[in-house]
Amino acid sequence: MPSDDFEFNISRSAIEKLAHNNELKKGLTILGQEAERSAKSLAPVDTGNLRRSITYDVGRDFKGWFMRYGTNVEYGIYQELGTRFHPPHPYLRPTLEVLKRFIRGNN
Repeated sequence: MPSDDFEFNISRSAIEKLAHNNELKKGLTILGQEAERSAKSLAPVDTGNLRRSITYDVGRDFKGWFMRYGTNVEYGIYQELGTRFHPPHPYLRPTLEVLKRFIRGNN
């Protein structure tokens, strides 16, 4: 079964630039809002349940601050990666590219 974890790292200064100051949490919140907006716009829609379930979270753990986004519906990973019976309809991975452009200011 494929992994449903995707990760990319960006510099603290890039996040702080989003917030226009040294508030890392605020910058990650702005990034999370953009991630949620992008993933929802790219998600396939049948009943709308997948789209409604996409959220983001900003927190801090032993490694430092983080922002994560995604869905808690069980079939979300199958929409993203596909199965042998169902073609993929990526909405989370393309959002990473949107976030990279957003951080660079090319949105």
